[in-house]
Amino acid sequence: MASRRRSIHLEGFSHGTNPIPYAAVVDNVLMSGGINGHGADGKVPADPAEQVHNMFHNIRRMMDKAGGSLEDVVKITVNLSPKVDRNLINGPWSEMFPDADSRPARKTNFGELGGNMVCQCEVTAVLKK
Repeated sequence: MASRRRSIHLEGFSHGTNPIPYAAVVDNVLMSGGINGHGADGKVPADPAEQVHNMFHNIRRMMDKAGGSLEDVVKITVNLSPKVDRNLINGPWSEMFPDADSRPARKTNFGELGGNMVCQCEVTAVLKK
């Protein structure tokens, strides 16, 4: 019997030696792990604005790989370093979701993140069947 769950993996991203996928889908519900601002080289840049840009790009990559689109995103929980102003997120957020009447819910938390990371998020989406 095939599993209802499938793991989503992205090239250039890993949790080191930990056996953790980028996201998982059960039936048509997608939940991600932590999506940070790593670039195509797998490294997190020092520039906070570049990290934010990469984080949103990585959301798109994940949704494409899962067979979904940004229209399927229901909620994004964003974790920001306390040294970063939430306005750094608002511009890219509005670009990714330009229709104010059709945006996912968003929750922003502040706390220290590992290394030089200033942002990380988790995505919940309902994919079309």
